[in-house]
This record gives sequence, C-alpha cells and structure tokens, in this order.
Amino acid sequence: MRLGGLALIKTYKQEQSTVLEGLLQEFHGGSALYYEVQAELDNSTDLDANIGGNPGWSMYENIFHDLFRSLFQPSEPIAKLLRRKMEMTNLTAGQYVSCHHRAFYAVEDQKHKRNTQELRNQALNAVNCASMIMPGAPIYFASDSKESLQAVQNAAARHHRPIVTIDEDAEEALHLDKAVNWTTLDPSKFYPTFVDLLLMGNARCTAYGVGGFGRFGALLSYNSTCIIRHVRRPKNETCHWTDTVTTTQMANI
Repeated sequence: MRLGGLALIKTYKQEQSTVLEGLLQEFHGGSALYYEVQAELDNSTDLDANIGGNPGWSMYENIFHDLFRSLFQPSEPIAKLLRRKMEMTNLTAGQYVSCHHRAFYAVEDQKHKRNTQELRNQALNAVNCASMIMPGAPIYFASDSKESLQAVQNAAARHHRPIVTIDEDAEEALHLDKAVNWTTLDPSKFYPTFVDLLLMGNARCTAYGVGGFGRFGALLSYNSTCIIRHVRRPKNETCHWTDTVTTTQMANI
C-alpha cells in the first residue's frame, strides 16, 4: 500500500485466464479501517461516524513504528547496507533528525525543468527547518538531487554543522516507479532508496516536503508527531538554522 490518493485496477484476459492488477493509494495508510476494527475489539473506543478529519489517524501514528517492524524486516543485502551506513555516519537510532528533499516531484523524467539555484536554496532551507525541531542533534539529509546533496555538504563543512549525507553513487537516487524502464532494472539499483527510507525511519524527528516518501519516513520514525514541513503549498516554510533547544521543543521531542 502506498501513501497517495487513487485506486487503479487493470484487467487482462488471456485465453481462459484473467489477471487482475491493482494499485491502491490511500493517503492515510488504512488508518480509518484500523480505527473501525479497534472500535469493534475495544469497548472503550467509541466509533463516531461523524468524526471530523481522518478517524483513527493519531492512534495509527502511535502504533505504526512498532507495527511495521513487527511485520517487516529488510532483506539481508539492504539490512547490511543499513548497518554499514549507520556506522559510517555515527548515527544512533532515535537520536537524530532526518531531512528529506524531494527535488524532482512530478518531473522525474524532466529534471531540466528545475532550476539549480532553486534546488540548492530549497535544500539549505530544508536542513534549517530540520535543525529547528531538534536543535543540536545530528541531521541525516536525503534527496533525489545531486545538487541538493552537494549544497548541504558544502554548508555543513563551511559552518561545521552536524549534517550527514551518503553520496557514494555516481547516479541520483531512483524513484521506485518513476525511473525509466524501472521494471527491467536490477533490484540492487533500488537498494539506496530503501536504505534512505529506513534511515529516515530510525530518526527521532523528521523534516520533509512534497511527496509521500518523506511522509512515510516520518510515519516510521520514533516520534511521528515530531515533524516539520519545509515545503508547503501555496507558500513554503522559511527556516533559520537553530542550535539552541527550547523547553517547548524538548517537550515535543
């Protein structure tokens, strides 16, 4: 199940057999269904048919971190990469902030449409936002743009900021279903994408922008309510680098 919005069903008929292919994108991950089941199993939970917003989302957020880890574990090649990269970056699970910058949202096959300086500015603003939710903590920065990674790396070195990135590959990170000829690629080409997601899931707090990837990482994290959106519509969040933590911020973490 992907975080998104539409359900798409295709039917293929070959001789006497029918193959049904389905794609379900549910923006809230099935939390409303979880809420309904919870209400049936627990008499103390009242199912209010008129509840506003998305019923059960806060309950779903609270259990998803543990639920995901109870049901899924990464394949050994991905688990090995994850362990190695956690060691390389000196990150400790639950004690850092993840920051995701989706640079090529909706233009994955037309990257030339994105302005280089704009990408750099957005990336720097993203890590500034990340610093505000857990000041002083290490920040793991992930992006599908080499320009964004380079801009953040340069800023971290110049200002001695605790930002870590992983930029070992010559190619930019692939989108799971947006890469050209993605069905013909070797699965290992997508390992870095899963490692990014799991590194985000090991964070305490999350800064993310557009798209469902960063939002999914936040849901997997140790505190899915400790978030900040550095890209909003119609107006983006403007952030400044923050080193000092306040009492209110500590309470939220």
